[in-house]
Formats: sequence, C-alpha cells, structure tokens
Amino acid sequence: MKVAFFTEGGYQGKVPKNNPNMRTDMAWVHALNADHYPIYLIEQLPSNSYDLGIAILPKIKDKIRQLDVSKEINRICNVSSIMQESNYFMWQDESIEDQIWYLNMLNGVDFMFTHNNIDQQYYSGLLNKQCEKLPSVMITDYVETSNKKMDAVVIGGNLVAAYRGLDSYMVARELDLPIYAISSGRKKLNEELLGITHIPWTTWLDWMKHLSKFKYGVQFGIGGAGSFNLNCAYLGIPCIGLKELESQQLCFPDLSIGDVDLRKGKELIHKLKNDQDFYNHCSKLAKENYKKYFAVEKFYNTIENIYTKHKNEY
Repeated sequence: MKVAFFTEGGYQGKVPKNNPNMRTDMAWVHALNADHYPIYLIEQLPSNSYDLGIAILPKIKDKIRQLDVSKEINRICNVSSIMQESNYFMWQDESIEDQIWYLNMLNGVDFMFTHNNIDQQYYSGLLNKQCEKLPSVMITDYVETSNKKMDAVVIGGNLVAAYRGLDSYMVARELDLPIYAISSGRKKLNEELLGITHIPWTTWLDWMKHLSKFKYGVQFGIGGAGSFNLNCAYLGIPCIGLKELESQQLCFPDLSIGDVDLRKGKELIHKLKNDQDFYNHCSKLAKENYKKYFAVEKFYNTIENIYTKHKNEY
C-alpha cells in the first residue's frame, strides 16, 4: 500500500526511524512508510500517484482556505481521507467561513479518520458517513529513559480548555508534591504563580527522557490523540485521565474517570501515593496494555484493513 500524508509540516519525503521529533503525526508517517508533503503544495502532485491519502488540515486556515483539498486528494489517491485535528469540537471556534470550508472538505473525501470512539460517533453523525479510528502510535527505538526519579507530578498540558489544565492541576496538587508541565504554544502568562514548573518545549525524544523522571501523571484533555497518556503508559507512569480517551482507558482502566468526576480523580491520586501495590499494579498493567493495544504492528494491520475495505467500496 502506497500512502501519501499531507500536513502543514514543511518537510517532504519519508520520516526516518531516528527522527528526534517523532510526535504522533510523524510516527504515523513513519509507521506507514508514507511520503509526506506540505499540504500547501498538494496541487503540484501528479494524479493517481498513491493508494491512500491522509490529510491533516491546519488549525489556522489563512494559507489553505483557497485550496480544494478534498478534490486534490481524490485526484492523487485511490482512497481519500482527512484526519481529525484536536478534539472533535475545537473547529467550531473558527470563523463561519472556515467552519463551512472545513465541513466541505470532510464531505468531499471518502471517509474521515478520528482519534477515539466519542470522536467517531460525533463525526459519523455530523457527516452522515462512515468514520474510522486512526490509533495513536509510538516509535520507541531511540527512546532513552532517565535513572533519576522524582517524587513529583507532571500534568499533560497548559492551563487552557483544550488540555483541561486547571482540572489536572487541581487533582495533582492533592499530593502536595512539585507539579510540572510542558511549555506548549498555548502556555498562559503567569502559570508559574500556581507553583507549576515548566519543562521547555523540546524534541520528542528529549521530552520522553524528561517524562521518564516522574512518578505520577494527570491529563484531563478532552479528546485528541492522547499521546501524553500513551507516553506515560509506555514508561509505566500511572496517569489519571478521562475514560473517553482511548489511550487512557485501554492503558489505565483503573485510573480512568468520567468527564466531570474530579472527586474520583482526587481519590485515585491519593490511592496511588498510599497504596504501593495499587501503584505497581497500574504501572505494570499500563506497560502490558501499551504493547497489547498500541504496538506498531497492530497499527499497520489496522490501517491495511481500513484501506482494503474502502478500496472495495470506492
């Protein structure tokens, strides 16, 4: 299966296994042995060049709204798809013109890829068409872990709605331990006033080494790839999060809570601290379930089956 991937990334070609910045989108490209193209150059590609095309539409549409992305993917690829970006409703904060453009692009491809069951349910109803899940995947060949362990909590995002950062913080502070967070582009001014120590934005490999130092994780982000939760599972760091996020629910079934059940989250983080057997159980199970549900081989077989199904339909 020959795959083309289109994103706002400025690079072209394959993603090598030793790429230091192997975040989720690059991990997808590598795992599928896909050719990546900047989405702004999509009109330059020859027709009928690929079996499957996957596009991730950028959040900021200024440079792309004049492009008929779905038409171009259909021209270039035998089977066309668009991958969900962010949580399932974030696009509704955009201008009306961009919301209409986005819906037109989604309706113009053969099917849509989503992150989680909740996203699949939402978009299939919105579009009246079949949607498929594109599981998150990690390429871990070059991951190094730290021998230094800290009795500290790391939260999976800054204090904005998309990450539910304040909710994560309120659960994390129950332990009266140092609290850390990554510095993303959405970091708010003066987050440090709450006593949060920020890890500078860095490459994915460096991030994984930083993350491996922590004893506890909390992430209440609503939807999306769930990469923080998956990273924690690979490293065996018990992470409290929302059961709607599949990387959380599958890897940490005993630490997954309902959307608004912060009281339960607080109870669980105290149990992790005070019950070493429970902590060890959650850590061990997370590593086992990571391999069971998110191994690279399983990911590729999933996409191969999805492509075959839609090839036969279209």
